[in-house]
Amino acid sequence: MVIAYDGVVAGQRALSQMRSVLSHLPGLNLQLQPELWRFDLLKNPDVFKLALNSARRADLLVLSVNNPQALSPQTVDWISRWITAKRGGTAAIALLGSTDSSIEGSNLIRNAAQNAGLDFIASSPTRENRTTPQLQMRSNLPTANP
Repeated sequence: MVIAYDGVVAGQRALSQMRSVLSHLPGLNLQLQPELWRFDLLKNPDVFKLALNSARRADLLVLSVNNPQALSPQTVDWISRWITAKRGGTAAIALLGSTDSSIEGSNLIRNAAQNAGLDFIASSPTRENRTTPQLQMRSNLPTANP
């Protein structure tokens, strides 16, 4: 798992939510061992390459965003390259923020993931508590007809 984020709070939120998800899967005995990359560091070409190589090995890319402006052209390019590398495989991209529709580029990421046959996971606030995002999976897997 690779977590890319725009700030400390967003990085901590991603780690917390991933731990929470894993705690609901006790039978699998999974451990959280993510690699973390901050968006602004992707502007450096050497860091960009390192982060991309790291992400290509991951089956889950988690993007955690506090600032809707955080998806710079370099970040979008990095995400697009990951999606291209994972095309047709079993991988997912998760987008965490206050609401996925408020994150610039979220439609681009969602569409690119779906076109590549990857799962797209987004966070959305609950009506009762707008500060606690709940993960909702939007899977490209076919559903069985009852």
